[in-house]
Order: sequence, then structure tokens, then C-alpha cells
Amino acid sequence: MLQTSQAQQLRQRNRGSVTSAKEVPAKRIPALLLQAVTATISSEEKQWGEEELLDTIYWLRQVTGLVCGIIWGLLPLKGIISFFLFVSFIMFLTVVFVNKQGVDVDEVGGAQAVYTEGLPPALGTFMLAWIFIYTAGHSDVS
Repeated sequence: MLQTSQAQQLRQRNRGSVTSAKEVPAKRIPALLLQAVTATISSEEKQWGEEELLDTIYWLRQVTGLVCGIIWGLLPLKGIISFFLFVSFIMFLTVVFVNKQGVDVDEVGGAQAVYTEGLPPALGTFMLAWIFIYTAGHSDVS
């Protein structure tokens, strides 16, 4: 009976990690971003919890998607190559952040969980900002 209870708790914890980034209170988002930036700049390694690391990666990707979407829109970048440039950039940023922190990805949910955390919403944020800024700045409506 005890093993079944532990297995259920483990499953619930794993299920919770998938949706945890969406449940972060809005007032904690700036703190997560500030913590990620200071941890990246400093030379000391920080001990990351699974939820904290995944939430930080999620929000870093959201901010990166918004900033890159605005930059891509202001510059007249268009096409599939520009899209793949963003995907490559955001994946590279995640790899650099995780490696700089010295995180063992197997301890925090595996490589797939870490490297895909928040990727679809970040792509959506990027596309929305890119299309909106590009259309607003480069359309010839008379």
C-alpha cells in the first residue's frame, strides 16, 4: 500500500511539473527572471530545484521570444530562414544557460523536459510580436 501511495505522489509531482510554469504567480515572474540573470552572470553555481529551473527557463523563453519578435519585426526579416534562426537561437540560449549553471538535466526531469520547456508558447509569442511589428512598420497601406 505504501509503494502505491508513493507511486501516485510521484505521478502527481511529474504531472504538476508540466503545467507548473503557467501556475507561477505574476508577482514571482520578475524575481525568476532577475534570479536567472544574476545566476548566469555570477561565477558561483546555484542549486536549482526542478520546478524553479523549469519555471525560469519558461519565462526566459517568453521574454526572449517577445524581444526577438520585436527585433525581427523592426528589421525587415521574413521567411522560414528567419524563423529557424529564432528557433536555433532560443535552443542555444537554453543550452548555454543550463550548462553555465552546471545543472544535471537528468536530475531535473531529463533533457526533453528541460530543452522543450515553454518552447511552443515562446514560439507563439515570437510569431505574434514578429507579425504585428512587421505589419505595423512595413505595410504600405494608403
